[in-house]
Amino acid sequence: MKNRNMTLGIILIAIGVIWMLNNLGYSTWFLWEGLFKLWPLILVIVGISVIFRGKGYIITIAWLLFFASILGYGILGYNVTRIETVRTPHVVMDAKPGTSNGKLSITLDAGNFTFNSEDSSLLRAYIPDPDVSRSVDFTGNNSTAVIDIKQTRKVGFPREGKTYNYEFGLNKNLSWEIDVNTGAMNGVIDLSDLDVSRLDLNMGAGNIKVSFGDISRHCEADLNSGASNIHLVIPEGVGTRIKFDGVIKNSNLNALNWEKSERYYTSPNYSTADKKLDIDLNMGVGRLTITDKNSPS
Repeated sequence: MKNRNMTLGIILIAIGVIWMLNNLGYSTWFLWEGLFKLWPLILVIVGISVIFRGKGYIITIAWLLFFASILGYGILGYNVTRIETVRTPHVVMDAKPGTSNGKLSITLDAGNFTFNSEDSSLLRAYIPDPDVSRSVDFTGNNSTAVIDIKQTRKVGFPREGKTYNYEFGLNKNLSWEIDVNTGAMNGVIDLSDLDVSRLDLNMGAGNIKVSFGDISRHCEADLNSGASNIHLVIPEGVGTRIKFDGVIKNSNLNALNWEKSERYYTSPNYSTADKKLDIDLNMGVGRLTITDKNSPS
């Protein structure tokens, strides 16, 4: 009975330590991964308990080895993952001869973001989070560069809640499609010197300023957000139409003198402009501000 109580005590201590670490803000996923991978060892321990019934010290040692195995596997897996994903924060990707289009996909938890143009490289970025992977593939005889930047599953003991500052510079000689998905986002997306045919932005909350350019003949933008403040800067001479999904209660739309028809707001020059911008906007609470590029921020 004494040895059985000792075994139960070890199990309760282990569970308590993991629970406490989680409550203190430390990630314990590497331990759960070890448990998920090594759970068949529990059957081995049950078998040992049957064989060595009455010899509690052997069962206690077996449980200790089990928890040590989980810890060792988790730490080893954590270190291997770190080795594979840690990269220098300064990222430079080069285009290939004949590359004329770029597709950029970004999936990150949260952060402060800055987007602008780049003269020479395909992409020049600053990505300080070591748990973010980045890759580039080329399709269509190298005519299209497909860039994927995404958050990898965090493991180990880093404290949660750290905010990173990301910077992305895109080659201004390419035609771009940009897809950004993030939980919380603050920053500036400056597309004024870029040829962007499509922008997809999905964020839970944040404060963001998007400056559109006048290079692309037709740009489509799909913007989805929850509690956010969004500032859209539209160049003079670009005809703009905005479709709203949801209710916008705090904006300067009525002061723009745009035509309103059901869910659409259309600039007076939309039908005659050589270059057009179509925006599909879905946002919850927050504020929407729209100005032309020469208007004060």
